[in-house]
Amino acid sequence: MKTFSPSEAAFEGFRVIGRRPGAVAAWALLHLVMAAIILSLVWLILAPEFPGLMAQVAAARAAVGGAPADQSWAFPLIMKMRALQWIVQPVGLVFGVVFTCAVYRAMIRPQDRSFAYLRLGGDELRLIALGIIYFVLAFVAVFALIIASALIGGALYVGIARGGQNAGWFGLSIVVLCIAAACAAIWIAVRLSLAWPISFAEKRIAIFDSWRLTRGAFWRILGTYLLTMIFVLIFSMAVMAVLGVMMLIGGISLGGVFQAGAAPDWSRLGPVVGTLVAIWAAAASVISAMTRTVITAPGMEIYRALSGFDDADQAVPTDAPFRPTGGLVL
Repeated sequence: MKTFSPSEAAFEGFRVIGRRPGAVAAWALLHLVMAAIILSLVWLILAPEFPGLMAQVAAARAAVGGAPADQSWAFPLIMKMRALQWIVQPVGLVFGVVFTCAVYRAMIRPQDRSFAYLRLGGDELRLIALGIIYFVLAFVAVFALIIASALIGGALYVGIARGGQNAGWFGLSIVVLCIAAACAAIWIAVRLSLAWPISFAEKRIAIFDSWRLTRGAFWRILGTYLLTMIFVLIFSMAVMAVLGVMMLIGGISLGGVFQAGAAPDWSRLGPVVGTLVAIWAAAASVISAMTRTVITAPGMEIYRALSGFDDADQAVPTDAPFRPTGGLVL
């Protein structure tokens, strides 16, 4: 049985960043463009409502201690934001799949460059289809779990009540069941976590192949994911600390502009604030691209190790026929 080092797999994302800095820079730019588009849409929705919104907020503050302010004005705004959410979320999901495939492509198909390994084709559509299938399966599983929990909870309550036991035993039983359900969910998620790398590498929708491939490797895979989260947390905290100091210095330098009773001079303030926002947005985009790379890469690295993908007799070239190992082929 093939194996792998959890620490090596968890660190693979940083190696991808070191090998493909130009691609990571392009991914960061794509994050920045997406964020700018989303913020522009939000601004287009909120800008016409901004004067009235400020007036309503002021009225709500003035109503403290008196009659409650009319909140009906918020409903149309909430509906607009909800409509925007229905547009942004699918775009964000597609963007996430495109980014994931770009990281995978940089790892196992480095010759397939295109533009920073970004594209929207069969690989991405297969992963989108896989996500939809898993969403449906998860919905069915949660619905079944709710029904099973209700039946088990009712049976436990009746049994404890008939036995004259203290009601605290019922609460303890529910807690134990919840912990068991959470552990089972983590176990299933880890066992199925390689479905995306398999589907990408083997050019097919591999729904349950991950279950077979991860047999006997649960703890190493879970350890890899935990180490990855620790690496990301340390990296994010270090970078955000540096950015926080920069923003603090900028805020202190602007503090004198907002003196009590004095209207700020926006002709002087605007460029400074705009520069700070631009620096923050650019840095946040770089951090986001690097973080997503670090999170995405370990799954493909684990797949390569467990499947022997890099072996000369098992590697799947980009023009090779599909492997006849089961799964839905599209």
